[in-house]
Amino acid sequence: MRWPWQPKPERRAGSYESAVVGAIAEALAGEAAAATADGLAATEAAAGLIGRCFASAEVTGDRFGIVTPAVMETIGRQLVLAGECVFAIEGAAAPSLALIGTWDVRGSVLESTWRYRVDAYGPTDTRSRYLPAAAVLHPRINCEPARPWFGRSPVRIAARTAATAGEAERSAKGEAKTPSARIAPTPATEGTERAAYGVRLGKGGVVPVTAATQPVTGAGQEPASRWQPAAMRPDPAAAHVQLRRDSAADVLAACGIPPALFDMAKADSAGRREAYRQLTFTTLQPWGRLVQAELRAKLDSPDLVLSFAGLHGADLATRGRALKQLVESGVTLAEAMAITGLDAGAA
Repeated sequence: MRWPWQPKPERRAGSYESAVVGAIAEALAGEAAAATADGLAATEAAAGLIGRCFASAEVTGDRFGIVTPAVMETIGRQLVLAGECVFAIEGAAAPSLALIGTWDVRGSVLESTWRYRVDAYGPTDTRSRYLPAAAVLHPRINCEPARPWFGRSPVRIAARTAATAGEAERSAKGEAKTPSARIAPTPATEGTERAAYGVRLGKGGVVPVTAATQPVTGAGQEPASRWQPAAMRPDPAAAHVQLRRDSAADVLAACGIPPALFDMAKADSAGRREAYRQLTFTTLQPWGRLVQAELRAKLDSPDLVLSFAGLHGADLATRGRALKQLVESGVTLAEAMAITGLDAGAA
């Protein structure tokens, strides 16, 4: 018996068949496009940027040396695309990390009691097994209080924005398929009709169109515009172009990336530097702290540190000015360096 206020048991897709059935159900309900931003350049821009930043993070204190740039890049990408990722910790004396494709989580309210059913995929084989929580590396973000074992992707949380961006992208794709050609007005004669037929058969880039040959009433000759060739090409409406641009910016913002970082047309150098600073301090470092805590707990490495200090070079001028102002206002140099993140231990 389950009381009305108790949450339903979590049931996650743990196999390829379950994923296919879920996709079919969503398609029949017309909800497949409303909950995904897959295929959007904005989504890939966000996942690629976060993944590359995580790959460049400096890892110290890793007892076993298994937190490689490849592992960090995967974690960064999956935090954007899925909100979580799972690695199985293989071995004891010389452990390694194996990426998991799908998984289920069962257990009580204590994380120490959780058990994972994990599926690892190879080119020709799939391996399924059960592992305790201590043998699984599971960094995740945006967890709900009722489901602390379940990470959520920013683009999945902002499903309506993702759906708007997806629809705008599909409309742009359809508009881009419009054939391009030159429409050439010609006299209505048998020869030109035969030529037009040949051009259509050959799928050429010029489409002859017969034009009236009689002069305009009250004029001595036909207007020259009647014989000027016209172009046929994609012509999206300005409102449509703006919607596509705005929805893409909203997807980036939902992922914690200031849109100005990618807006080369409007943002100046100072604006992009400020956007980069915001990315570093409001997205990379908080997510890095969450991943760092998971790595410390599961890899028995209490001194492990993830540092994004290598990414601070682009913001060095701004930090230097802030450091100077703090010191001139009476703050000690050591404190000022810690505040601006210029000390050796800054992450």
